[in-house]
Amino acid sequence: MSRRKITSTIIIAAGLAVTLTLAACSSSGGGEENGGGETAQGVTADTIKIGLFGPMSGNAAVYGKGINTIAAMYEEINANGGINGRQIELIIEDDECAGDTARLAITKLIQQDKVFMLHGGECSGAVKAAMPLIKESGIPYLIAGAADHALVSPPTKNVFHGWADNTSGTNADMEFVTSYAKQNGGSVKIAVVTQADDWGKGWTKSFKEALKESGKGDSVEIVKEISLAPDTTDATAQVQSVKSADVDLAVVYAYPDPMSVFLRNKSQQGLDIPVITGQGTFPEDQLDRLGSPEAVGKFFSAYCMADTLDSKALAPFKEATAKYYPKDTFDLSSMLGVTGVPVNEQILTNLGDDLTWDSWIAQAETIKDFEAGAAQPISYGPYDESDPNTRLGVTTCQLAYLDEKDPKGGIAVIAPDWSEWVNR
Repeated sequence: MSRRKITSTIIIAAGLAVTLTLAACSSSGGGEENGGGETAQGVTADTIKIGLFGPMSGNAAVYGKGINTIAAMYEEINANGGINGRQIELIIEDDECAGDTARLAITKLIQQDKVFMLHGGECSGAVKAAMPLIKESGIPYLIAGAADHALVSPPTKNVFHGWADNTSGTNADMEFVTSYAKQNGGSVKIAVVTQADDWGKGWTKSFKEALKESGKGDSVEIVKEISLAPDTTDATAQVQSVKSADVDLAVVYAYPDPMSVFLRNKSQQGLDIPVITGQGTFPEDQLDRLGSPEAVGKFFSAYCMADTLDSKALAPFKEATAKYYPKDTFDLSSMLGVTGVPVNEQILTNLGDDLTWDSWIAQAETIKDFEAGAAQPISYGPYDESDPNTRLGVTTCQLAYLDEKDPKGGIAVIAPDWSEWVNR
């Protein structure tokens, strides 16, 4: 029988201090006798307790669909007998995409709920705020969809990414922009629009670094850099600024809400240029929000899955979501960071009864070329403080766009190459 418990951080926050001493949790996860061997907290003879957290409410609640799919996949593992005879017991916390709430949630999960490990986090700012707490505790943590490269660079011994960080997305964006230049006289003029917070600035920084490191930066002229408020309701000024700059493309890093505002105003003002973004703001979601294929017609999003949503490769995720969260519309947001579940299942299966924090970390480091539904197999490596790839799972992404041939408003996927779009 599956075990699942959802609690509210807000309800318990008044009775919980963030300053709870984490030193009580040793690097091996404390110690609780179980089956004749030393195990970590959150492990019994028939259960493994996992703390799952993400934005289940607030202005980034669309990313909570990824947390739902993660939960559904764990439920499906339970329905199929669990892992080595143990059921996964989920404790799910809402971090509201806010740093203070995330710290409270994670403190509760570690100290009060005494989970074996953490999984989740879709908002980079929230995860970043809680990272010192996670690092100090030593608890194994598998990041879901939070994309800031700073979460794994420099790497932290007990923190692994089960998905792709923003370097994966910005490398795809960079390849698409520079391939446009190659196809159009060797140069391209672009505007960069950045959501005015750490998340947006992190994406823009990563994009610029990708350009520099590629050696193709000379073909790209950033004519205009523009800021976009996360809570904006009118992007007329930003669109006019892009329009007056007479650019070929716009690279826009924004959450779904401000992106919808930008695309709507762009369409209203007749700005007919491609818009490229990272992962987390997707074409079919923008179509649902805007109701206009024209507004989303030249909108490209970094896409880190192995295939389209109706493919065989992603069928297990789709089927589990339909079974346990039938009210969720299965879309790209539903897949944000969920590849960590099959990775974690493999790690936990390999561990057998050796369930300590240190053994989980050591076993995770042996994961090599593991097929998890991502654009590339996931691999980790022995901890190296100078190499973030030892903790980063997915380093390659493609691009998704609204398929004009699909009457249901589905997506098509291409390599990050402008010629593939032109010759589609």
